[in-house]
Amino acid sequence: MAEEDHELSATTSNSAINVAPGGTTAPALKIQAVDIFRASQLGDIERCQQIIHEVGPQILLEYDERGHTAVHWACLAGHNDILRFYIQCNAPLDKPSNNELAPKPIHWACVNGHILTVDLLLQHGVSINTTDSRGCTPLILATQYGQSMLVGYLIGKGARKDFTDADGDNALHWAAFKGHLEIAQMLIHVGFNSKSKDDVGQTPMHLACLSGNLDTVKLLHKQKPDLHLKDSNGKTPLDLAKGRKYDDIVAFLESNLKIDTYCSFYKKASNFLGNRKHVTLHMIIMFLFGYPLYLYHLQFLREFPIPNLLFVFFNFPMWYFFYKASKSDPGFLQRNSDAYDMTLKQVSLHKEWEKESENNPLSRLCHTCKLVRPQRAKHCSVTARCVDKMDHHCAFINNSIGPKNRVAFLIYLTCLVVCSIISVYFIKLIVYEFGFTIVRFLFVTLCGVFVPLLSFMLASQLYCISVNLTTNEKLNMHRYEYLKDSRGNFHNPYDRGFVNNWMEFLHFVPPLKLGIDVGKEGELYSV
Repeated sequence: MAEEDHELSATTSNSAINVAPGGTTAPALKIQAVDIFRASQLGDIERCQQIIHEVGPQILLEYDERGHTAVHWACLAGHNDILRFYIQCNAPLDKPSNNELAPKPIHWACVNGHILTVDLLLQHGVSINTTDSRGCTPLILATQYGQSMLVGYLIGKGARKDFTDADGDNALHWAAFKGHLEIAQMLIHVGFNSKSKDDVGQTPMHLACLSGNLDTVKLLHKQKPDLHLKDSNGKTPLDLAKGRKYDDIVAFLESNLKIDTYCSFYKKASNFLGNRKHVTLHMIIMFLFGYPLYLYHLQFLREFPIPNLLFVFFNFPMWYFFYKASKSDPGFLQRNSDAYDMTLKQVSLHKEWEKESENNPLSRLCHTCKLVRPQRAKHCSVTARCVDKMDHHCAFINNSIGPKNRVAFLIYLTCLVVCSIISVYFIKLIVYEFGFTIVRFLFVTLCGVFVPLLSFMLASQLYCISVNLTTNEKLNMHRYEYLKDSRGNFHNPYDRGFVNNWMEFLHFVPPLKLGIDVGKEGELYSV
């Protein structure tokens, strides 16, 4: 993709109805002598019906002075009542504009993200992969203009991933260039190749460095791209970022290039361990420092029987519940649910679903797991699964925490904190009696870091349980509409009081189900 082409497309506005895709500016709207094209823009269905009655439906075959049909203007503005009327008049729905880009009505509908309009066109035979003269499909255009809900809808409807525009750029290339992080995440999840090259040898990483969006660069870096790869102009991603003077991206890339150069052993070890590296660190601390130090000074520590007894007593359940929490299903939701397909089929029946809100099933679609997430569920990027009422992903047990393993995790964490506090007491006695060594100093340092951290984690868990919040909800409460009252202030509808919240956590009472949710069988229902 040529850099100039991107910049030219970026100047096209998608917010005003007077601006058409391709940079064509419509004339200023006037009330006098409103023709069929302006009536379609304005959403004046009575005027449209009057013109059709007077002139006949053949006027829907004609172009305005800029080469667009009335159907184009109705689709750009999302006037679905007018579009339905034109469909009844047998208007051509896939007729391209008479200009250089030759966009079709569905392309204009994608510019402003009109899901219902797109759905209506698809229902009446328009191809979901139809292209304009530049090879842009509806999916590519929706991506260019940052219409994330429409992108999800098109993917769910089966839009093809292998289509590229005239410069060889697919939807992921455009998402990277425009800096649309959410869309890029979605496209990667559904299988877009983050290392694919366009006609000038640029990968999505090259284009993300042109966008200036550091988060998108970080997302693509997780896919392990070749940072040394040059495009046809001999430019690496770092060169492009330097050319645009994006200092944050330059610093990020340079730091990772240094890791590639000087820390290859570390990278190889990290790649081998994968998501298990934190678990490995946990094991190293316990079995190479903690227990050997304890056994080495056991003769001395026998003089303190009660701490010894407590230390041994809490160690056994700690490791048992560590294993149980790490190996248990945390509450993974079933993939490929019927509700996913049903939501896509029902989108045209519920106009309010076009609005972005917590009650909008389209906003809760997971295209990776192909399901509609219930309220309080979350997709875990590490396990690549959706978890019901997910609390968080714990790196030290390498598993998500959800309803099915949360009790085991709490017991494990409690035992770990108790053993850590006893260890601090032991190391104090040992240092006071025998003095410092390198090993003892290192263990004191580790205790100084991990004991406060673990204690804070336990306190946070106990608080969240007491008020019936997940850790995810506590940290991101501003994102969730169901945690706000009518004035936008925080309100937790799931808080049943201290006792009942703990009863629910321990599975003695069933959880509350509020609002639109998804049942275990996959059906939509309202409580």
